[in-house]
Amino acid sequence: SLTPSHKRKREMAEQSAVTTVFLNHGEWFPAHVANLLSPTEALTFAAGAKCTRAVRLRDVPLPTGWESGRQWDGPGNVYEASKWQSLAGNSEASGALPQGGGTPPPSAPALKRLPSSDGQGDAGGTHTTFVSLLWRDQGWGNRKGMVSIVDENGTAGDGPDGQPLPARAPNDYKAWGPCVVAGAEPAPHQQERLRLAFRPKKGGSYALWYRAGGGGGHRLEIQGCTVKALEFCTGT
Repeated sequence: SLTPSHKRKREMAEQSAVTTVFLNHGEWFPAHVANLLSPTEALTFAAGAKCTRAVRLRDVPLPTGWESGRQWDGPGNVYEASKWQSLAGNSEASGALPQGGGTPPPSAPALKRLPSSDGQGDAGGTHTTFVSLLWRDQGWGNRKGMVSIVDENGTAGDGPDGQPLPARAPNDYKAWGPCVVAGAEPAPHQQERLRLAFRPKKGGSYALWYRAGGGGGHRLEIQGCTVKALEFCTGT
């Protein structure tokens, strides 16, 4: 067995090796580590030291015409879900910041956004996208309201003929297809906060979908819809 002195020397050597990796590969290595972690773990990792600042949470600038809230009254004969509005995907052009990092708030460290280095953006782009909103239904009766995020480049599964179905959210009482990356149902009778999160693909196209529900008397109300991105960055 090793003596305490030898154990200490080995620990110092291991720490030195880790430090060397971070110092010599700070442009990409911390981001790759963060990519393997959950959002909470990635933020904890980034807060550890300057050399591990691999992600940061920022508000996503929303496009002109973005609706933070809306109310839908479901016709009795409409059981289908519908697209509400589009979300930014994971690319240098449509992420939380323009290439070069934009203008951080005065209290922010000197960080810059990392460009994506592969198809999944695991050394750049967006780690996780978060959508937060307040929602409720008509306040009585059956609960059918739904909100979901759909990968518009995906499919809703295979049709009876074996061909892929176009990407869409599910209708009343139907299964969720593989293109639905996040969502919740049914909407509560009393207003509650709903938080959705997903890992966007580089170059992906995503949209918010809703469903009030068919049968008559159903309503879906949404307020305060906001979007945040946990984006890869570097402190060097």
